[in-house]
Amino acid sequence: MNYTNNQIIEKLLKYFTYCRKSSEPEDKQILSLPAQISEMTKYAQDNNLTVVDIFQESRSAHTIGRPEFNAMLARLEKGDADGIIVWDESRIARNSYDGGKVVYMMDLGEIAEIRKPGKVYKNTPDDKSWLQMCFMMSKKESDDKSNNVKRGLREKAKQGMYVGSAQPGYRYDPLAPQ
Repeated sequence: MNYTNNQIIEKLLKYFTYCRKSSEPEDKQILSLPAQISEMTKYAQDNNLTVVDIFQESRSAHTIGRPEFNAMLARLEKGDADGIIVWDESRIARNSYDGGKVVYMMDLGEIAEIRKPGKVYKNTPDDKSWLQMCFMMSKKESDDKSNNVKRGLREKAKQGMYVGSAQPGYRYDPLAPQ
């Protein structure tokens, strides 16, 4: 079989699959971890990609410190894989530190590419710029949600409503005015 240079390179690359869902309500609409794994496994098979490991966790990416994400980056630095397969850029980073680290690892050649259905980010100036913009937009979305929730809670408190979960000994009444 004859391969183009890109096909040879893609055949030789090894990937980690990274699946994340937030433990917070912000991501209720994001696919569950089993669904993400299923979709990414099918994507890898359809594109003849070699996946050497799957990382998954249920943590917010708004702040740094995700253990599985950090373990994956450490293994990328060691050369255990060359790229990442992910459902969406926002699964990788919603904070500037993690997003910056991933792009910097691309600069160093520690990450050859990041793939998601419909898009491949390679180590090119344009792709890295677009990827960084996606991370920035994910961060902005998280920051905006945080501000909107705080504003809503302040307004609720101004109106004399209790802000927060029912205290021990009280019961939540779904029919009570919110």
